[in-house]
Amino acid sequence: MGSTCRCYLFFLLVSCGWLITVNASWKPGCRGHFRYNPKDGYTCNYAECRKSGPTKRKFHVVCEKRNQQPYECVYEGNPHDCHYYNSHQIEFYKGLSVAAGKDQPTACSQYQLVFERCRDIKMTRTINRRNKADPFCTVKSDFIFYVV
Repeated sequence: MGSTCRCYLFFLLVSCGWLITVNASWKPGCRGHFRYNPKDGYTCNYAECRKSGPTKRKFHVVCEKRNQQPYECVYEGNPHDCHYYNSHQIEFYKGLSVAAGKDQPTACSQYQLVFERCRDIKMTRTINRRNKADPFCTVKSDFIFYVV
């Protein structure tokens, strides 16, 4: 496909209200260790995964235990509607780690996590995998289709 044709196709997609983004990447933000590890004896760490702007965030949890297979889970939500989050992001993610780990069977056992100072913001589990743990914030492909 020639460059003129590609430019025309892009213009057509934009002018018709279609925006297509392929392989949008997530970047790690706040990182930390669980203060309270779950009852399963695993040691857990977390990372905030972000894209630019006030969009949704991911809370990526990875848990490991000697001589055992690791596990991971990812929670998603948009915390920007909480005023506290906007000026205390590190505390927000520490609070999520407490909610995920303290007195829980595993760090991924809850479907939703809520930080006490941002009760209206629910981080919902989207990935829950055993026997595998990818590097923080790696996403193979993320397709966004926007139609006006």
